[in-house]
Parts: sequence; C-alpha cells; structure tokens
Amino acid sequence: MSRAVVFTHIDERNRLEDTSEILGFYDRRGAFFRSCLACRNISIVFVYSSYGVEECIRAVLCAKEQPQIPVDVLEKEQRVANALQMVLERAALHVFGADAARRRESGPEFVFIGVRELACHLNRLMRIDRKLVENFAHQGKSTYDSPKNIEAIIRIARARRFPEETVIRVDADVQVDEIAIDRLLECAAVCRADPLQPYWWFSGGYSGNFDDDPVNVHAVRQHWLVSKETRHNPRGFQLVPNAEAFLADIAEIGATQFDARHHPRRSRAAEKMVHDRGYSSRRAGPQVISGAGLVASAAAIEKLPPFMNAPAMVVWIDDHLKRLLHEAIGDISPRDPERIDALLRQDRYPGPDAIDDSDPAEFEKRTHDYFERLLNGCLMEATIETKPNHPGPLATWVHNVTTATLTRLTADDEVRLRAELCDAAQKRFDHVMAVWQHADYGDDMLAKWAAGVDDERRKQICGRIGDIGAAYVRLCIDWEHHVAAIGTLQAHDAYWLFTKPRPLAPAATAPASLAPPAPAGADGGFVEAGSPLPAGEKQSAVRLPPL
Repeated sequence: MSRAVVFTHIDERNRLEDTSEILGFYDRRGAFFRSCLACRNISIVFVYSSYGVEECIRAVLCAKEQPQIPVDVLEKEQRVANALQMVLERAALHVFGADAARRRESGPEFVFIGVRELACHLNRLMRIDRKLVENFAHQGKSTYDSPKNIEAIIRIARARRFPEETVIRVDADVQVDEIAIDRLLECAAVCRADPLQPYWWFSGGYSGNFDDDPVNVHAVRQHWLVSKETRHNPRGFQLVPNAEAFLADIAEIGATQFDARHHPRRSRAAEKMVHDRGYSSRRAGPQVISGAGLVASAAAIEKLPPFMNAPAMVVWIDDHLKRLLHEAIGDISPRDPERIDALLRQDRYPGPDAIDDSDPAEFEKRTHDYFERLLNGCLMEATIETKPNHPGPLATWVHNVTTATLTRLTADDEVRLRAELCDAAQKRFDHVMAVWQHADYGDDMLAKWAAGVDDERRKQICGRIGDIGAAYVRLCIDWEHHVAAIGTLQAHDAYWLFTKPRPLAPAATAPASLAPPAPAGADGGFVEAGSPLPAGEKQSAVRLPPL
C-alpha cells in the first residue's frame, strides 16, 4: 500500500510577520506538524497558504487589463512561507531531536503552496477566459470553501500521474496518527479496486481531549452549550442539561451527527415537526467530515467542482452537501462508505483559555454568526434533497449540466433556478424555525436568535441560498475548462504539484533520548503518533507534548 498524501489549508490573518506571531502560530498549529512528521505512512504534506491567491483574485477583478500583484503582497506571502518553514523545523526538532537522518528516512516531505506555485495555472485560465479565475471566489470574497479548488487541482493532477495514491484532507487544528491513516488508506484501496464504481467520498471522524468530548468529536459545534463552569477546562467540558437534543434535532433539518447505535432523544419541538411533515430525515450513519481525513476519488472531483465560489459561509458545504449532491444525481449510493472508524484528534480550543467567553457580547455575536452559517447549511441541504430520496432543484439543475442538457445559463434560466432554490429554502426555513424557536436545549441563546429572524430577514437569507446555488450551477458549466487546464499542467508549469511520493520506510525505534518526556500533569490517555497501543487499549488520537 502506498503512503498517504495530506492536504491542509493555513489561513493566518496576522500574516506571521514577527517572532511573537510565529510562536503563537506554533502554539496553535505545531501539533499538526508534529503529528504528520511522526507518521511513517504519510509521504507528502501539501500546505496551502491562501493569502497571496486571495489578493491575486482581487487584482483580477479590479484590473481592466493584465492584473499586477503588488510587491508587498509577495513579501507578505513569502513571510508566511518562511514562518511555515521555521515552524516545521521546530516541529522536526521536537519529534526527531538531532537525528536528521531519521527524519529523511521516515518523515514526510512538506510542500508549501502559494500564488507563485499557482501562477502558471492562474495565467493559463486567464488566457482561456478571465471569469475562470474569478470562479476561485465570489466577487473576490474568499470563504472557507474556496481553498478546495487547490485541493481539486492536486487530486486531479496527481491521480493521472500517481493513480494508486490517496490524497487525504485534514484541517490544521487536527492531529493525525498512523492507525487512522492506515484505515483511510485501506478503505481507499477497496474503493479503488471496484471497477464499477469510480466515485467515492468518505472520511474518518474526530476524537477530542477525552472520551465523548462534546466540543471536539462532532462536525457541528456545541461551544455555546458547554456549561459556564467548564468552558475554561478543555479536558473537562460538560454540556448543560438537554444539550444533546440539539445535535439529534440537526439530523432532521440538516446532517446526521450520530450513528444508529447511539442517537439521543430529539426535542419535543423536533418530534412535533417530524410528525407534522410525516417523515424522518435521519441517516443511518453520521455525516462525512472534510477536516477529519476526507478521501474523494478524482472522478468525483472531475465531475463536480467544489463549492468554491459561494457568496456566504455555509456549514457542510464541502463535505456532507457535496456527498449528498453526488448521491442525488446517482453517482454514489447512501450505502457506500461515508464515515469510517478512523479517529483523528481535534482540538478546536487549544491553550489554557479554552472557550473564550470573557466578553459576553462578543461571544454572543460569534455564536449568532455560527447559527446563521448552520441555518445556511440546513437550507442548502433542502435544495439538494427536499426529503429522503427526493432530489431538490439544485441537484436537478446540476444533473442537467453533467448530462449536457444544460450548457449555458441564460437570464431566464437563472430567474427560474433562483425561484426554485428559494422555494425549497423557504420550506426548510419554516421547518428549522419550528424547532429552533421552541426547543429546550438548556440554553435559550438559539431560541432568542431564531425568534429575531423576521420575515424580511427570512426573505434575505433564502434569497442568498438562491445566489449560492446559481453561482454553483454557473461554476459547474465552467468546470470542464478548469479540468482541461489542470490536465495540461506539466512539471515545468508546477514542479511542486508532481512531487514524487516517497516509499514507506521500515519501522525504526527512536533512541529513548529522542522521545521528549510528557510535561508534568499531562494526560497519559493519549499516545504519541506512530507508537503501538497497549494490548486491549482503545484507539486514541495523537497527543504530542509541547516544547
């Protein structure tokens, strides 16, 4: 079995311009680098820094002729690249000590990607059609789904050069380990061996700082439902009473969070809503999670682009919703692998302060922003699947694109498309509000927010779903040009893209002096990446002690 290739995205708003910022970044993300270095079954780690590309897209939108990228943008991006190299060197020192030979033999290669690495591809797209570069974002506004375009380039181009390779997406606040990576590789090998199924889309899951960590083990955030007494204790988060009903309810209006063996009781409001509409939307297993080791076939990426140009933040847009879209147009069966038993440790709130609620007004604002992103996800889900086994309008329009029934979107087409999307969104909006305005989750923040969403705001939100869907259909029409341009890339265009995977090195036992001791008071329940588990012990995610 070949070693894995990992893709992650780094978005540092402070641009890592001085030593204190770099040290702060290492505190937040050093564990990711250390965990990758300690995995012998990872060959390459692609780290995409989006700052320069975002500025490039803005320049394209503003320029009438060939856009120019200011030197200060290149300087700032170079500083980010330099900072990432420094962070990597410190992480390597932590994992391997002074044994540079061991790092060369077993550690993965890190490839940093910025605007210069993508310059040939961007300029090639510009020569074909300027709007293809504009597809990288919505009117120059990048959201957290925009980096998936770079991931798509890697998946498509490398699949043609290295067809047996598995690319795994991991968020930078996650730590990998060899056990989880092996399970993802094994599942990918099984999928790849099936000659009748070119499409697959699955991931692992999250583990947290302790068993059933309520803040880190699910795709949906519950930070606002953590009791105030435990918000500053990342190893002892406890939910307020009735909080689990929140995630149980999400399965009926968005994405399933639990498997059939453990599913908490829904709220009374959700029970009534399900009874009134006459069906349950809960799936047999929990949703796929993009940051927890997403594996996707190149065929799936070539057929449908990522939702990289959405004009607003949408929860699940790059994992559950994309998977559901493939199901709705007949590519993937709901019975195909979706969330497998491969746990990667997530720590959403690293550091001693844990969940920052020191400013109640700011905490409430951030939480309200998240509620809107979550609502967007629920509404987008309805445009893809109005109810189980019933494709929504977005799925229908996308299917027409993939079958060449629709080759361009006229002004009249777009009016009709938006109307259909808004109608589906409005119906789901009413279901969501029937639950959120009345459900008791042990905290009334969500109920108060939902009660404040008036009819005018309802119209705006549902109209925005129409914007997102219409932008995606246009992208689907353009996607064949993106795929064709990716297919023309050669090593002299993007040498970084065709970095050769290194073979799996034989297991080696590190000298005891190279294994740094755990700090005093550290939780002994986690194992260092690559270490064998004691007999009978449950799989744990990686925990590497800090410097």
